Amino acid sequence: MRYYAMMLLSVLLMVLSACAPQKDAVDIHLHSNISHANYAIESFRLQDIKLSVTFDDETSRDVTLTPSMVQNAHLNFVNQPGRHSIHVHYMGHDAIINVVLYEA
Repeated sequence: MRYYAMMLLSVLLMVLSACAPQKDAVDIHLHSNISHANYAIESFRLQDIKLSVTFDDETSRDVTLTPSMVQNAHLNFVNQPGRHSIHVHYMGHDAIINVVLYEA
């Protein structure tokens, strides 16, 4: 009986340790060197842009921008020359990337 109680306790501890609390984002912002940038269309890649995410426990981490974070209408701009504002949404927060794309 004692063996089964120890096994049950071990399994319970493993399950509970895997259930880490979800952190909520309180702020996102772009790295300062990205807020206004000029890029050749051929070299502009969304995944080169990093967001800094601050969480409710006062920790932060960098997140690579992905197409799923960008409004679909703004994804069309990344292949066209001109000045563009790309709207980003991540974990309930928004940011805007202002870029100028030019043909090399």
